[in-house]
Amino acid sequence: MKHVSMPTADAVIIGGGVIGCAAAYYLSTHGIRPLVLERGALGAEASGANAGVVSGSAGVPGLTLAHTRKSLALLAHDAETLGRPVELVLEGRLTLALTREDVASVEAFTATRRAEGMDVRLLSGDDVREFEPVLGPAVLAAAFTREDGHVNPFLLTHAYAAAARRNGAEIREGAEVSRLEISRDRVAGVVASGESIAAPLVIVAAGAWSAALLAPIGVALPVRPGRGQMLATAALPPLTARALRSPVIAVRQDVRGHVLIGSSVEYVGFDRAVTLDVLADFSRIATSIVPALGDALIVRTWAGLRPMTPDGLPIIDWAPGVSGLLLATGHSQTGVTYAPVTGWLVTQLAARATPELPLDPFRLARFAAATRDVAVGSPARTQ
Repeated sequence: MKHVSMPTADAVIIGGGVIGCAAAYYLSTHGIRPLVLERGALGAEASGANAGVVSGSAGVPGLTLAHTRKSLALLAHDAETLGRPVELVLEGRLTLALTREDVASVEAFTATRRAEGMDVRLLSGDDVREFEPVLGPAVLAAAFTREDGHVNPFLLTHAYAAAARRNGAEIREGAEVSRLEISRDRVAGVVASGESIAAPLVIVAAGAWSAALLAPIGVALPVRPGRGQMLATAALPPLTARALRSPVIAVRQDVRGHVLIGSSVEYVGFDRAVTLDVLADFSRIATSIVPALGDALIVRTWAGLRPMTPDGLPIIDWAPGVSGLLLATGHSQTGVTYAPVTGWLVTQLAARATPELPLDPFRLARFAAATRDVAVGSPARTQ
């Protein structure tokens, strides 16, 4: 009888969003040839459903600012070397105050970022409109972060994927992972579209679907879908190259003139529907920020499901009790910002190197419920 060997990979990455593709790229640059398995199309979930704002200042002061700033530096380098345009624009970000309470928050934002060495300028009153004339009188103050900006997240995802392929990675779309295979508390591979694939390393980057994938092996993952609604206008003359962020929405104009506005975080399960009341509220707020948008034609609305954690920070860690199973998920509303540094850190973990930045803020154990219940066991085979 002819022996048919099982497909193998140096590593399997579950999820073809910006996190999974960035991880594939960074792994492939270090001699690890991963197989990326995406159940739909690359970037079709949260990675393609956001405003694309990237922000070194989005980190938590004293905790993750070093990570987000490193990620932005990596992104700037990657944009020059990936070999495809990603529409990265680093003209800064304005964090806006629309109420008196917001002003206090913007002042605190400025102080905490300056304390960690960031170039942040506080603008108040009419100085805001002198600095950025497109803003309306509803903006009471703003913090300008010079190193921030925006990117096309869909193009970035595909650029990472293409560069990973050139380095020897394999990427399969339409390949849904149905289960993880565990042997004696060590990952043995996955089953995808009915096919078993052996791998000594499996990286879970499945976004909002990560928790369901891990539950059968007894790993409790506090990640749930948060719907984010978005809208885009028809192309307009240049308004601003800067990213604008209010407490409710982000506004940015892409290189073709379209203005992207959003997004919410709504806990409605896996419902991707857009709702008129939310989009109308976005339109009202956006017009108060940028009055020139008042006559803009809305040409597209959509929603995506963000992988939300209780504290809004990602999970980058080894899964408890399962050797070789690595988590890179739960990036909440900052997946595009964190994508490069996540790929960079995942590669260091995969190589069993000491991470160059601390992983404590991203450890799964920070959540009280993050334990592996070995009594649940695994439905996977034993070898």
